Amino acid sequence: MRYVLVVAAMLSITASAQAQMIVAAPPHTANFDGFIVTEGDISDRPYAELGPVTAKAGKFSWVSKNPDRSDIDTKLRLKALKMGADAVVRVHYSPTGASLMSWGGIKGEGVAIRYAVPLPAPAHPTAPAQSR
Repeated sequence: MRYVLVVAAMLSITASAQAQMIVAAPPHTANFDGFIVTEGDISDRPYAELGPVTAKAGKFSWVSKNPDRSDIDTKLRLKALKMGADAVVRVHYSPTGASLMSWGGIKGEGVAIRYAVPLPAPAHPTAPAQSR
């Protein structure tokens, strides 16, 4: 009888483990008025890689705000714009440890890119003619 209970328990554990589905989170993406910073890649148009871009954000005291991905996204965007980039792709975020100058933080590394085919300019509605 004891053997049957052990086998039944093992089968129920195995069945519940197989029934669980793991869903990965979509890649983090920030859009700054058309300038994309993403963990993923851009596949809807060709581009040329301009080079790697890195940024760090640290916590300067134990009461400071913890830096997050949006802080890194802003810094990566500014550095990439100086290179003439249209976006930053394949960004990898990693925590940094405490040091003499910081109480920890976050680091981001990505690839600055320029689109091979520029995006079409947004259509501006024409202003109605003013009658006098």
